[in-house]
Amino acid sequence: MKVPASPLLLGLAALLPACTSLPKPTVNATGAIPQAGGIELVGGPADDGDWQSAILADLAARGFSRSERADYLVQLTTARLPGGTGLFAPQDKADEKTWLVPPTRSRSAELRVYTLVISQRETGRELYRLVGQEPVKQGRPGVEGQLLQAFLTQLDGSTATATARP
Repeated sequence: MKVPASPLLLGLAALLPACTSLPKPTVNATGAIPQAGGIELVGGPADDGDWQSAILADLAARGFSRSERADYLVQLTTARLPGGTGLFAPQDKADEKTWLVPPTRSRSAELRVYTLVISQRETGRELYRLVGQEPVKQGRPGVEGQLLQAFLTQLDGSTATATARP
């Protein structure tokens, strides 16, 4: 039985977007957002684009404001990791380690990573960490707004009643 080529091509064309689309952004939080107070930005440039402004605006809406006598240190970082790499970090116990950002399976997809860390100024103890990641095909523009939206959604859903890491 002969099958016309056009229905076969239409079926294959329908599968193509599913094969080429990248996974959606993922965001993971540990700890709890502390009570509102003064913050000081550390560890990076004073302004690192629209995403940093959006995060600072969200924190300001929660009652955090920049201060010379800050209660908390806030670190905002962005990174682009090459395909096949990730970020590995120790946990509270020396023998337990976990992936902050697991490596991608594809070497042709980079990872765009946003990180927010809020630490207690007096002790340096980390109170809250939010890590967001989004695969981006090399040579193709990414949709940075999706990662920012996922990051802000997780930040807005976080409450001070969550259990903080000791």
